[in-house]
Amino acid sequence: MQETRVFRSNIALARTVWPGISRRALRGLRELIETHDLSIESGDLLYLDNRWYVTHAGLVRLARRP
Repeated sequence: MQETRVFRSNIALARTVWPGISRRALRGLRELIETHDLSIESGDLLYLDNRWYVTHAGLVRLARRP
């Protein structure tokens, strides 16, 4: 339930920040959220040139996890 809420809020934000984002990109976003617990809202991800990139902040969050 919580994962779905987080995913939906990230999808809404992605559509606002990057209008016209493809379904394929949103599937990639879902994978990043589910696999690595990354978030656009937290500043972990950027979408540039049709690819997802993990920001410095996102890498630091990943490194600090147990």
